[in-house]
Amino acid sequence: MIKFKNGKMMDVRGPVLGRDIEEQAGIGPGRIATAIGGGRVKVINRDKYYRPDELRTRDGKWVRIEDSPDRSKGHGYSFGGRRDDFMKAVIFDQIRDLSEKFFKNTSIQVDEDDANWMMIESFLLPPAWRHIASTSDLLISIPDQYPNLPPVGFYLDARISTSPNGLHLLTDGYHDADRTPTQSARWKWFCCYINPGSWRPPRIRRVEDWRNGDNLWQYLTLIRWALGDLS
Repeated sequence: MIKFKNGKMMDVRGPVLGRDIEEQAGIGPGRIATAIGGGRVKVINRDKYYRPDELRTRDGKWVRIEDSPDRSKGHGYSFGGRRDDFMKAVIFDQIRDLSEKFFKNTSIQVDEDDANWMMIESFLLPPAWRHIASTSDLLISIPDQYPNLPPVGFYLDARISTSPNGLHLLTDGYHDADRTPTQSARWKWFCCYINPGSWRPPRIRRVEDWRNGDNLWQYLTLIRWALGDLS
């Protein structure tokens, strides 16, 4: 069990959300939760799910959670991390549902190792794009903090020279987007940034709980809107 400064303890047997650790520890405004143990201090990201082994020291002891002043501007995004089997199952279930109900005649590729991305082949572009391209492969990079933080933009085939209005389609990613795809000659980034305060993530206890909040269905709807609304 992880220990809190206030004397409470928390039994962690599966993935636990950083926000729940904060609540149990009684972390107040302007403070952050820090995991201390084994001579190391690690900030608890309230938007991340932690496996039990991530809350233990190298010698297997549970960390102690204390509060500290928040000196950071925000937790930010990270990409390309290792997900536990539970969170991979949550993401795979969403993609499977999308494939069966939305893309029956389209192939969807997935990062089978860590569910860090999904790629829709030959995604049909709105009519405004037809003089440029009728379809494009479309890549979504899934943040390590998903579903608590949404994807940041998406990626279209780099062979598409421009968007219909000459905006939004860029050779690099911004707003904390994953910049790895644009470092190759394969992808361009389409700016589709969501204010984190507008994203309403589900509380995940079971795999199917992803349906109870914003998820990849909502993000794909936003993508369709962004591609068609070029004003």
